[in-house]
Amino acid sequence: DEMVALLKAPTVDAAAVEKLRADRIAAMDEASKKAVASVIEAANVLTPEQRAKLATELENFRGGRN
Repeated sequence: DEMVALLKAPTVDAAAVEKLRADRIAAMDEASKKAVASVIEAANVLTPEQRAKLATELENFRGGRN
């Protein structure tokens, strides 16, 4: 893991650690945007009943978290 390697180095490069953190957050943000876009795209072609079921499935997937 890159983070472990950076932290094991004789001198910790704070800028490199911060860049890795920022890169990982950006990747997670991009994945989240794609997931939300897919849900919206699917929801737009579903009936109200199907959307309600999708919403329930998402609640169950997230463990009831908001």
